[in-house]
Amino acid sequence: ILSKVEEIDSTDLKMNVAFYFSAVGSRGSLSEMREENMTVGHIFRSAFDNMADNYFNCALLISPEKAWTRLVFSGGVAQRIHILRELILRRFLSDSRICTTLEDTLLGLIVLGRVFNGFNTSVEDATSFVQDRIQQI
Repeated sequence: ILSKVEEIDSTDLKMNVAFYFSAVGSRGSLSEMREENMTVGHIFRSAFDNMADNYFNCALLISPEKAWTRLVFSGGVAQRIHILRELILRRFLSDSRICTTLEDTLLGLIVLGRVFNGFNTSVEDATSFVQDRIQQI
């Protein structure tokens, strides 16, 4: 699938991946279908384009002034799919990094737990502490 998506620079096929109730809708769709664009590459390129749009539009709900300076990609999909990260970065026009572990949610909770329980004085301090321990493993 990913190699087929990489072959497609752009597509006029339109997909809405909102298949369940969320901030971006509750009904998915596929439109502008033609024989030429009903391929695996076009279908998934369209899905990734819509996912990137959804991430950007949700970020605008949180920060209409676009106050972000750097994106952190976490989770398996973002870590595995280069083209999705690229499409997201085109919209955000921002620097980025990829979370160093697949257990980013758990590590985030550990960091916050250390701060909330007074083991560290800041999230930055707790993050450094946790990263140091991970490197020792």
